[in-house]
Amino acid sequence: MSPVRCSTGAVEMPYYYACSYPLTSGSVVEKGNWGRMLRQELIGPGNAARLLREVVFEKVRLQCYPNRPSRFDCNFVCPTVESANQFVKSANRIFDLIYEVEFTDPNASQFETDWSLIKIPENLTLVQAESLAHQYWSPKNVNPMNKEILVASGIRILKRISTSRIT
Repeated sequence: MSPVRCSTGAVEMPYYYACSYPLTSGSVVEKGNWGRMLRQELIGPGNAARLLREVVFEKVRLQCYPNRPSRFDCNFVCPTVESANQFVKSANRIFDLIYEVEFTDPNASQFETDWSLIKIPENLTLVQAESLAHQYWSPKNVNPMNKEILVASGIRILKRISTSRIT
């Protein structure tokens, strides 16, 4: 992975973002889009487990790891294109495109963790879901292919990396 010159002129390592909609270079994804969608979603049988997971993870973060960026108010990126591809493949996000991005605020709070610990809490007790949340917020020995970075910043699209279904 080689450094890139950001729009601000600074040089930093690139990050990678996956989403299902086409974006052009220069587009900005504001922080908190995931939280915005969760807050507006009606609670029902199809999404109650996902909403419960996010509430449990946020409760644990607020109680034990308050300096970490909230999943409700951040963007999620991967440190390498390989880890972004692994995320897209593992999550079966067949329509996702992968973009090289930069942070709009290079000084924003960041936190690196393991996205594979995000599981739907079906067939888990509340205690087990809270345990997963603690593991997520205090990761140990993260597989490089499962790394995600939560950043309390918007992200600017630099270029599209992939244009096809899961590779």
